[in-house]
Amino acid sequence: MTEVRHWPAGHPPAEHERVVTTCTSCHVTWHVHRDMGGFRLRCTCGAWVQVPAVESAALTAPARAALLTTPGGGGGSRVRVGGPVSRHLEHVPTTEAAEAGALRHADVRSRRAWTNRSLLELLALFAALVGPGTYVFLSYTGEQAAAAMPLASLASGILVLLVCGTMGSYAFAGLRDARPLQFLEALFVAGGCAGLALAWGEWLSAAFPDAVDPIAELRNTIGLPWTLFVVGMCPAIFEELAFRGLLQGRLKALLGYTTGILVTAAAFALAHGVTPGLPFQLGLGIYLGYLRERTGSLYPGMLTHLVYNSTLVVLAA
Repeated sequence: MTEVRHWPAGHPPAEHERVVTTCTSCHVTWHVHRDMGGFRLRCTCGAWVQVPAVESAALTAPARAALLTTPGGGGGSRVRVGGPVSRHLEHVPTTEAAEAGALRHADVRSRRAWTNRSLLELLALFAALVGPGTYVFLSYTGEQAAAAMPLASLASGILVLLVCGTMGSYAFAGLRDARPLQFLEALFVAGGCAGLALAWGEWLSAAFPDAVDPIAELRNTIGLPWTLFVVGMCPAIFEELAFRGLLQGRLKALLGYTTGILVTAAAFALAHGVTPGLPFQLGLGIYLGYLRERTGSLYPGMLTHLVYNSTLVVLAA
């Protein structure tokens, strides 16, 4: 007996509303709503299935909503283009979360709006993360600057939450649980990266003996607990919300899966300044981006970030 599947999933179209097509790879028969005429549908075997075009194939509003959206994190929805269906879209709102690469299939006006929104969110996040610390650096010196850093970190966190809350349809979707093995992986990778970073720091200290370790200097000034708060906890929470939450989701939809992750990682690295630690920031940013996608959660990345930074603080020379 031939296996039959339907699209939209869970809503078998009536006989007069459906188009019948077959996957050439696994030979599954698909009963697809006629409004899908001209679309490509991704079969469960992974192959693309072309749905024959039919007359009056323009999407009605209910059909468009059913065919092009899937449930998203945080109770929202995602415009889904390119998997499981792919077709040119018009007027994709920037307020909705979209699947990776969705805007590649959108009209010029939608792409321009999404590009402008991405740049605005990126600038707002950079201002939130870098602004308070820069103000402290320019306004205070020595121990006064170090003493003000916990307040600057807290202010950055509050500003990031405001940006994510007012601009982001992605930021909080990843605040959901992950599997225990994924947390164990996060711990393992964090420890390995911290070990490499410490070895790199030892080499730099030997090559440049007059160089000052800013983490060690901050710890000696404000103490270990406050340094863990400034360098460990705040970045782990708020930078993951900013980069792997809000920014990565937006850039994936605009640039595609891989490019979106890589551009997010580059922005993450540059937000920490052009320093000798830039290669580690970039490498860690790429890993955290893929970890967010594999787990569907921000929590393993937050753990990786926390353990990595905290290890550098505790073991700083």
